[in-house]
Amino acid sequence: MAQIACADSPNITVDDFEGHQPPPSYSWRTVEHFRTTMPESQLFWILGYDQWQALPRWANATYLAEHLTFLVLAREQPPEPRDGWKMLAITGTHPASATALRSEISPHFLRSDWLHPNVKNYIHLRKLYPPLPPIS
Repeated sequence: MAQIACADSPNITVDDFEGHQPPPSYSWRTVEHFRTTMPESQLFWILGYDQWQALPRWANATYLAEHLTFLVLAREQPPEPRDGWKMLAITGTHPASATALRSEISPHFLRSDWLHPNVKNYIHLRKLYPPLPPIS
């Protein structure tokens, strides 16, 4: 679905490399793969504030810090910068979290106006979730 949503964005590459790796899957191995296959690219890692806080405990975190720019999505408070880490804070509010979007009891469950039309169609055709509103 990420590939579908980003298909018209020439500066974004979506790849499922990590999903095809044997467990355990480590983020630093994914970064290493893309540094090797796309050495001319600048790599960004998008994560939420909670994972930014946990990041120093990830496997081989110093490697990640050396080779990535982190885009940290923060709802309430801006993330604290760290020496030796490249980070851009993206602040703001949005009425739903990823958890809420996937929770059938949430009022935001798979809101079709928040989905790329082609992703909405993909979900609808494959009946991936409970019925969405009709495609318009």
